[in-house]
Amino acid sequence: WRQLFDVVIVQADKPSFFTDRRKPFRKLDEKGSLQWDRITRLEKGKIYRQGNLFDFLRLTEWRGPRVLYFGDHLYSDLADLMLRHGWRTGAIIPELEREIRIINTEQYMHSLTWQQALTGLLERMQTYQDAESRQVLAAWMKERQELSCLLNYRVDFTFYPRRTPLQHEAPLWMDQLCTGCMKTPFLGDMAHIR
Repeated sequence: WRQLFDVVIVQADKPSFFTDRRKPFRKLDEKGSLQWDRITRLEKGKIYRQGNLFDFLRLTEWRGPRVLYFGDHLYSDLADLMLRHGWRTGAIIPELEREIRIINTEQYMHSLTWQQALTGLLERMQTYQDAESRQVLAAWMKERQELSCLLNYRVDFTFYPRRTPLQHEAPLWMDQLCTGCMKTPFLGDMAHIR
């Protein structure tokens, strides 16, 4: 994996890596032992420990988007570097694994799509004032409340932020639904809405 990166730095001792010029880079040998040789250049395939931003910039002469930095903290590792130095950043966040697994389930996609569709239908239906439309609107509003009623969830349930499906995720768009385009298999259940 070392060959995938031009420079690998571990145990950089952030945030002092970005502010303290005193800590030099140290090379780790193949066994992981710390070498005390003075570092005059950063070599591909080698692993370095500690160091500081000033020496990194001096030794590599890399600036801005030429640097791809991986970190595990969104704010201290990633946001600051992107904003202050223009570096590209990649996040390694193990906590997202479970959330991504849930978001990729068919049940989640079905619920998200149904809630989006119901919201769009509620917004459009509010313009009709006849008795039948009001009755349909009331039924939809009741169903939407049931979808988001906190009493329907276990005490230990984890809530995730509300989001709109991305283009590659969403099998349904509001304008298509409301004009009668029913291309998604599970939307057959919603055909009576038209």
